[in-house]
Amino acid sequence: MTHFEEIVTKLGFGCYADYLASGFWKKKKAQYREADSKQHPKHCLHCNNPLYVLHHLEYSRLGKEQLDDLMPLCDQCHTKLHELMSLYSWVSTRSKALDLLKLENKLPIAVIPRTSNPKLTLLFLELDSLLLRDLYLVRKWANKKIAQSEQVKQQRKIELELENLPHRHV
Repeated sequence: MTHFEEIVTKLGFGCYADYLASGFWKKKKAQYREADSKQHPKHCLHCNNPLYVLHHLEYSRLGKEQLDDLMPLCDQCHTKLHELMSLYSWVSTRSKALDLLKLENKLPIAVIPRTSNPKLTLLFLELDSLLLRDLYLVRKWANKKIAQSEQVKQQRKIELELENLPHRHV
C-alpha cells in the first residue's frame, strides 16, 4: 500500500474517488468557491478557462486541506499536470506546477531530460524553449528569403519573356 493509499484509508475511505465524492470534499470545494477571488481564483490558473476542478498540491494534508493546498485547473490542464507530475515528482507547489505547464506548452515533453533536480529540469525546459523559438525565427527568415527568391525568379522570367517578344518597328 502506498503512502497516499494509507492516508485515504486512515480517513475511512476505500479509495481516492470515495474521498472526492464525500460530503467533506464537497464542503471544501464550496468553501473554496466562496473564498476571496483574489487569493483563490475561480478559473484555470494556466489557461483561464472558467470551468475548473481543484488540484491538490499537497496530499499529505488530505482531509485537512488548507485552501492554499488547492489549485484551480480545467480538466485538460489538470490531466496534463498529472502527466508531468508522473515524470517530475518535485512539482509540488503552485508556482512550480504553473512554470512546468507554461514551459511544456512550448515544446514536446519528450525532449526534456528526466531529472529529479527541479532547477536543472526547468533549465532544460527553458533552453529547449529558446531553441525552438530560435528554430521558428530561422524558419521564418528562410521562408521570407525563399519568397523573395521566388519573386526575383518570377521577375526575371517576365523580363525574359518581354525580351523575346517580337520587336515592332514603327
